[in-house]
Amino acid sequence: MSRAASSSAAGGSSSNPVEEYFARLLDRLPNFFTVFVCDMAGGEVCRVTLDSATTEEGLESTLAASLNVITEQANKLRLGQLQSLVASYDSFSVVYISSSSSAVATFIGSKYCEVGAALELGDEVREVLNRLGDTE
Repeated sequence: MSRAASSSAAGGSSSNPVEEYFARLLDRLPNFFTVFVCDMAGGEVCRVTLDSATTEEGLESTLAASLNVITEQANKLRLGQLQSLVASYDSFSVVYISSSSSAVATFIGSKYCEVGAALELGDEVREVLNRLGDTE
């Protein structure tokens, strides 16, 4: 069963291969309703949201900025590069996947989302993010 999704990208194009990939990926992840891709400066590259999803205005940009600061600080721990981060809140969860390029993907889902399923797709997502970073 397919869930309808809408997408938007910086620059206003209605559809591109990256958006299509993340729309298909979002359709595979139970109880996730938004994925957005940002560069490390927090600039949005693309966003895919399920048509039925409602999120608080500005939530994505606030999360992107906060998670980028967390990533910078975590990478200073000399434990290696931060690959993923999970945050659980009262009503939703966030899965953040970073790549060796400057792009990061943030998945937002309900409190019942399958976090493990999103993490399992991490290598696949990083491959796409790295290709995206190579083209910028």
